[in-house]
This record gives sequence, structure tokens and C-alpha cells, in this order.
Amino acid sequence: MSDASKNCTHSHVVLTTNNEFVAAAVRKVLYIWDSQTGCLVKTLDEHFARITALLSVSNRDVNNVISVSLDKTVKVAICHLVSISSRV
Repeated sequence: MSDASKNCTHSHVVLTTNNEFVAAAVRKVLYIWDSQTGCLVKTLDEHFARITALLSVSNRDVNNVISVSLDKTVKVAICHLVSISSRV
């Protein structure tokens, strides 16, 4: 691996259904914003390695953001306007 690729920052961004939330992964942290207000509503530092993929999935009135990491885990952030939680 070259020095340039070791220092490269990979970012992923997804919009949830109906564009309620914007989720972005930077290194191993997931950031979630309310797209209406632009306010950062949650920072989730749940992974131990870089996030490699993000996917937005909705189930009825609940928006989920699924993150996959090099630490071989998949995490689900459940996005509600009232609260945002994370589970393995």
C-alpha cells in the first residue's frame, strides 16, 4: 500500500427515505443530520475500524442506516425524529 492510499480518507453519504436524515461515515464514525434543520442530531462511534459501506433502508415509519466496517461488523442506526439509536 502506498503512502498516499494509507492517508486517504474515505467518506460515504446516504439520504434516508423522504430525505428526513442525512448520514455520513468518516473513518469509523457515523454522523446523522436532520435534513430539515441541518442540525447534527447524532454521532455514533460504534465501529472499531473504517466504515466501508452505508445503506439506507426504511420500514414503515422508521428509517434505518446500515453501516458495514472493516472490523467485520454490521450496525443499524434507527432514525426517528424523536431519537436515534444504534444496535448490532
